[in-house]
Amino acid sequence: MKFIKSFSIIALALTVVLSSTVIGVTAKTVKSITLSEGKFYDVAESSYYFDEYTVSDPDIIEVKNGEVYALKAGTATLSFTAWNDEEYEYSITVNPAPTSIKLNYTSKTIYTGKSFKLKYTVTGGTGEDVYLSSSNPDVAYINDNTVYAQRKGTTTITASTYNGKKAVCKVTVKQSITGIRLSRQRIAIPKKAKFKLKAKLDKGAKSKFYKWSSANKKVATVKGKGKTAVITAKKPGKAIITVKVSNGKKQTCTVRVTKSKTTDGIKKQINSQPLYKEKTGYEALDKLVQKIFKKIFKKGYSTYDKIKAIYDYEIKTFVYGNKSMTYKQQKKASNSKRRYYATFYDEDIVYCAYRTLVTKTGVCSDYAAVFTVMTRALGLDTYCVSGDTTKAGGGWTGHTWNNMIVNGRYVVFDAQVEDDISGGGAINYYRFAKPDSEMRRYYKESNREDDITSFNHFKEKFELATVVNTNYFWR
Repeated sequence: MKFIKSFSIIALALTVVLSSTVIGVTAKTVKSITLSEGKFYDVAESSYYFDEYTVSDPDIIEVKNGEVYALKAGTATLSFTAWNDEEYEYSITVNPAPTSIKLNYTSKTIYTGKSFKLKYTVTGGTGEDVYLSSSNPDVAYINDNTVYAQRKGTTTITASTYNGKKAVCKVTVKQSITGIRLSRQRIAIPKKAKFKLKAKLDKGAKSKFYKWSSANKKVATVKGKGKTAVITAKKPGKAIITVKVSNGKKQTCTVRVTKSKTTDGIKKQINSQPLYKEKTGYEALDKLVQKIFKKIFKKGYSTYDKIKAIYDYEIKTFVYGNKSMTYKQQKKASNSKRRYYATFYDEDIVYCAYRTLVTKTGVCSDYAAVFTVMTRALGLDTYCVSGDTTKAGGGWTGHTWNNMIVNGRYVVFDAQVEDDISGGGAINYYRFAKPDSEMRRYYKESNREDDITSFNHFKEKFELATVVNTNYFWR
């Protein structure tokens, strides 16, 4: 009897549980959203689609295929029952659409590498979905409301609202001064001599002033007017000439005042020059140059004697023409350490010099490249210069030769023409160590200053000590 009573109680409890599950109450989901006039919102539950709904104010919002469209400012409610019988209620606030947009700048001048914040103010709306764009992103582009200047030029930054209201800012980008180059990094001049030094900025860059100074006025003074300054040598010694521009950038030139005079013979002037030995940084070439020096220099040789030995070596060794390196020579070159040079001018000199020394064949630019590399290894200020020279039968022809700066003056060396004149016979030194003033009738430079300032003294790119092994020659 007790067992039957207990079973009845359990059955009654089970009935109650089942009833509560079947009879459950459906909950209402309430959400709030904000829209701007003209915008629409995809109702999350629309993937289950609903046919029947209620809108409290059809003038403020309307519903199409599960999307709510904001018609005008105000507040309205959307109510509907989803496919699973769940009830939803959306409280929708519609903000007015923007009537205008304004930027904090209508025009702005900025220098390359710089940036500025561009802010906008929207009238009549919330300012959502404002799109910023640049008409010429190569000049200046915009990211996260910041305008970044890249190169010289003009561009227009446009701020557009979603409903077509616009505001513009005209941006003018000027070239900033990232560096200064002087027409000479170093110069040797005799006592009482004068030398003109020029400063050059990045293309398009401008400076409000150029301030010139000498660190040792007893040795050399400097008087500048804008980009150009005149150095006056006082007495033998060393002085550092500095130019400073408006953004604080500086550049220096090392001036050595020698004991010689401009009236001294060229041999004495050359022997008085301070020496700044420069290696190319290309292992195979630098080793080959030193090997040749051991062969052609004799004990007691002066600087002048060594230059003459280099000149003689080129004429006696080289044959005019073009010749490619053999596979073995190229392989040796490719296995040699070398630098990444900062200018093509340097790269070209190194390549031409090496190829000519190993093939014993070259044209005018090759002879000049070898002479530049070898005399700079001695420490002299030598350059390759291009332009025209006279032809034996009359007229002019394109040519490359060497200029060495001795006591602040150009001196001509031209081993290739000398080789042509000698024709395999005696070397008469018609084109050896001749003052520039004496050779004007034979040579016309295309742009000597550009040739000289293009040379970077075999320095590396970005001034990094990068040395690599390549598996091919660099041409």
